[in-house]
Amino acid sequence: MQTSASVQESGPAFMSASTLIGDGVCNLQDEDLGKVKEIRLDIYANKVAYAVSSLGGFLGMGQKLIGMPLAALKLDTEHKRFTPNVEQERLDGAPGFDKESWPDMACPV
Repeated sequence: MQTSASVQESGPAFMSASTLIGDGVCNLQDEDLGKVKEIRLDIYANKVAYAVSSLGGFLGMGQKLIGMPLAALKLDTEHKRFTPNVEQERLDGAPGFDKESWPDMACPV
């Protein structure tokens, strides 16, 4: 089983998903973007599929949820947060979803 090099470099190789849920997400400029809301598992492939993060909004209103593969996130265990390895513009333009309408990520649409 392979793990993301960014996770291996900055934290333990094995962690409980419940430990990571609620961790912050910040951009490359160290600005707060939101929180990790879920860790989704691909039961059939026996792997973590992606982390769901909240982005934007104010007081929970207007947030968009976005799924990101763990390989795209750098874990900072000292500050209990993740940093996506992408520019802010790409995150802003990424398709998201709301908490009432989760996509079927297994669907190849």
